[in-house]
Amino acid sequence: MCTSGLEVWGNLTLCGAGSLRATGSQCGVFALGALVIDGCSVEGRADGKGMNDASVAGVRGATVTVRGGTHVVASGSGSGESCLFFGVYASDGQFAVDASWVDATGASGGVACESGSLTSAQFMAPTGGAFGAACVMDANGAVAQHVVIEPTSAQPPAGETQPGTDEPTGGNPAGDTKPGSEEKPGDETKSGDGDWAVACLAFVYLGMLLVTIKVWALR
Repeated sequence: MCTSGLEVWGNLTLCGAGSLRATGSQCGVFALGALVIDGCSVEGRADGKGMNDASVAGVRGATVTVRGGTHVVASGSGSGESCLFFGVYASDGQFAVDASWVDATGASGGVACESGSLTSAQFMAPTGGAFGAACVMDANGAVAQHVVIEPTSAQPPAGETQPGTDEPTGGNPAGDTKPGSEEKPGDETKSGDGDWAVACLAFVYLGMLLVTIKVWALR
């Protein structure tokens, strides 16, 4: 009887740009061998319905590797008799995350593994999270029921200036008008009016010259 949304009795690699949502009673996604999730989005949930003395997990593999910017949401919950509930369960030990997102929740532990590694990634929850002997632990050494892992690379908050792009701290940028040098209304030179005044003055002198010549001619 299949008790998982996606169940493979061997190694399983999920990859590509798509997404997968799988639900089951014992596991959402189950691989008997190595499970690799590479560059896609996976949601696995298990509700423990009808399970007895079983490990219930949203995502389970002998080893679990999450890489390539993957987003994984995993949850194991329910009330099965004598059951353990995990978000992610690496049954044979190794859980590895490389520059990806994981959000795992389980009453018995968010992530269960014998050993783990984070590459270009960090625990966002719990505070002071670390890999213990069997599960991810919090800063006080208690099993963390909710584990959140995110890539360490992040964009600076909006509004912050990137190094090398700071604005000048002093002086006037090229082209700026210095205080007191702004042009004021009425200060502009009116070249058309000046030319007209010169022309009128020339006509006055020419008229006076003609009158003088006429007077001398009549003598």
